[in-house]
Amino acid sequence: MMHLAVLASMIHAFAVPASMEVALRHQGHTRGLFEWLKKAPWGNPAFSSIAISILLFGFLGGITGVIFGTEQFNIIRHNTIAITGHFHGTVVAGTTVAFMGFTYLLVPYVFRRELIWKGFASIQPYIYGVGVALLSIGMMSAGSFGVPRRHYDITFSGAPFSFSFDPSIDLFLSMMGVGACSRSLEGALH
Repeated sequence: MMHLAVLASMIHAFAVPASMEVALRHQGHTRGLFEWLKKAPWGNPAFSSIAISILLFGFLGGITGVIFGTEQFNIIRHNTIAITGHFHGTVVAGTTVAFMGFTYLLVPYVFRRELIWKGFASIQPYIYGVGVALLSIGMMSAGSFGVPRRHYDITFSGAPFSFSFDPSIDLFLSMMGVGACSRSLEGALH
């Protein structure tokens, strides 16, 4: 039954990029297989946001959703921070970046004026996308080592039995922190 939910996501995953390709080819970008992609308005934050949203939602959110949705994998990963990483890949990455792009598209129409800080607006989706990707991948990687979610202290200090994680999770938690900081920096500048 879970895979029926994937069907709707797959339809969107193919329909939206196909619509973008058709529109760009209609504008005359028809040389070769990927000229339309090279000539896409990557400096326009509305376009780059939707492209980043498709990429992050599809790969970080979509693929991990299918994997984590299988019963055998769910039993192993459900109470780890990997699930939180999946949610950040779908909601925080895909959905937030899509609404960011919609805002960049809508604001000039509503207020009948150019965007303020247009140069920053053109790079903001990239900064946010990289930051949330690092955050999500860091969480999913740490979760693959069993780092729990819904727990205030992953070191279990003061517990009657000592436990320590593989030291490599420090790398993944650091990656998560760098991603969170870049998201926060982007939010403060915006």
